[in-house]
Amino acid sequence: MRRAFSSSSIAAAIALTIVFAAAAPARADRRAFGYVYEYQTMPKGGLDLEIWNTQMRPDLSSSASAFELQLETEYGITDHWDIALYQVFEQGIETNAPFSYSATKVETRYRFAERGDLPIDVLAYFEVAKPLSEDGVELEWKAILARDIGPLTLAANLIAELEVGGAETVFVPAWAVGLTFEPTPAWKLGAETFGELHEAAAAGEDRKIQAWVGPAISWAPSPKLWITGTAAFGLTSISDDFLARLIIGISI
Repeated sequence: MRRAFSSSSIAAAIALTIVFAAAAPARADRRAFGYVYEYQTMPKGGLDLEIWNTQMRPDLSSSASAFELQLETEYGITDHWDIALYQVFEQGIETNAPFSYSATKVETRYRFAERGDLPIDVLAYFEVAKPLSEDGVELEWKAILARDIGPLTLAANLIAELEVGGAETVFVPAWAVGLTFEPTPAWKLGAETFGELHEAAAAGEDRKIQAWVGPAISWAPSPKLWITGTAAFGLTSISDDFLARLIIGISI
């Protein structure tokens, strides 16, 4: 059974966490994109909190109709291997549901070399998610490929999602690609595109592509705090017209 939480209580908890974390001397695991994963892992012993805020607009002429909040705690097992725990809250994503706890996710990443040692940097990613209201689990694999060219970084994610344990097993291929430019150490400016071959809406129907594209910006005012935002616009008829994502990363 889902337990509803007030958005004001969640916001207060986040604010207190940010104030507490601001005093930590560690280095945060910065992101340049809202959706594309890059070639990086947490340093050994590093501990970060990331707050993901995503809003969806199926139609640009209307206000945001759905909201997702993810609280991620990330820890560096070694300099090349990390693990993260997500707590996911949602509002209005399915049938105008109230704000409530939605899922628990565990993610792990492994880097195969130091950045720039190989012609293309390669990182392996695996995630398992357990939705609260469903019998099955969701598994996700990513091959994260990246290349630095001076102040430019190109990153591509090849993604395979598998929903198992429910009424049927569903395979969903997906992708994400981004390019970012770092004019100064504090700023990263770029763009990204991402999407998936969405599962059929009903038996016998063809699967359709959902895809988005938009700008991404990242600001790191200190080594222990960064803020990243993406504004993405739908490219196909079944894609939401607009997605907005803001991520705050802090060292604790």
